[in-house]
Amino acid sequence: MAGYPLPSRLIPLTDAINRNCAISDARDNGIYSMCTLFLRLRNLYKWEHGKHPWQEAEPAELLDWIEKKEEQWLDLVEEPFRMLPLGEVTSKPDNVSEVNQFLSLPETGLLYGAGHGRSLKAIFFLAEIRENRRIASHPVHILDREFCRELSSPFAMHQDGVIYFRLDPFRYFLWDKIQETEGSKVQAMRFALSEYGLIGDNGKVKGDRIRDRFEEVVQLEMEPILFHELGELVPSPLAGPVLSGLIGAYPDSPVELVVRATKDILADTCEGGMLRHIIEQEKTSSLGFYVAMLDGMRRELFPEFKTAFEKFLQQKDWRLIDDARLSAYNRNLVRAEILSSIAAKLPDRPAEALIFEIDRKILGPLGLPSLQRSGAHNA
Repeated sequence: MAGYPLPSRLIPLTDAINRNCAISDARDNGIYSMCTLFLRLRNLYKWEHGKHPWQEAEPAELLDWIEKKEEQWLDLVEEPFRMLPLGEVTSKPDNVSEVNQFLSLPETGLLYGAGHGRSLKAIFFLAEIRENRRIASHPVHILDREFCRELSSPFAMHQDGVIYFRLDPFRYFLWDKIQETEGSKVQAMRFALSEYGLIGDNGKVKGDRIRDRFEEVVQLEMEPILFHELGELVPSPLAGPVLSGLIGAYPDSPVELVVRATKDILADTCEGGMLRHIIEQEKTSSLGFYVAMLDGMRRELFPEFKTAFEKFLQQKDWRLIDDARLSAYNRNLVRAEILSSIAAKLPDRPAEALIFEIDRKILGPLGLPSLQRSGAHNA
């Protein structure tokens, strides 16, 4: 969030990181649909102006800010990422360990992160460390207010066995999800919020009350998501090199959507993952949030969950959820193994030579557009 005081020695570093965030956005904002881009820009505006998730800008002011942001992108799109000043030396922006060593001398309570997200968009952030802990032997950094962020701002991630959770972006994400009123998600969201006493007798959300208890919801609903990241660290056919190989060969295509969604579902449904944690803790609120947020390709890969949840509402039998979890895990494990076998052929065969196999084994059964027709692959 803009406006927090920083030690003067960190200002050059912060400026450089924020510049790299803007360059990343300039290069890769096109990966989003117009609607998604607007929502992300709206939240970036809120963060830059120190607003709570529920505080909206005046439309004219927001549109003017977006126009200026897009003009800035035009100037930055060809600019290389900046080296990061660390006192008397500089560091590459992806050298996370070197930057964090500088931040700890003397102790600042800040943590720097860098990596790649959807369609290999570069991610950079600088945030305040709220808490350090361990889950199943893995270090976990809970991060709060942020000084640098780019447009995508994923709130949960892992790198080299370390899990990061960014509370600031999660607040914006969760608030937006609560405001959604799309069809089948309404019932699940109301169920989740009712567990916090946030649904009135009229069946509607208590607007003022939810703002008062929002931080409590954020803190409690963070926990299951940490177990999603833990599930991502469980050995899988879609391990890092396989994932990056397929995405690199077929970026911003139905293949990338399926690969990422399959990996997510495996992380959610494996024995050490998110759903198993929810079931063991009998966290009904988190179950409702999971259903409300299961969308896009992940919903297509986990069709039995909707039926299981509807039956759960009537029977309150957690075995229904666990049976659905196991069914989804086993089916998507098979899909992951097929994708892995295709990825193993990429070093020796051009990406276009594998299109027929991908269409037949992966995209066709899911009813997705053929790569042969769309041409969505690297030449």
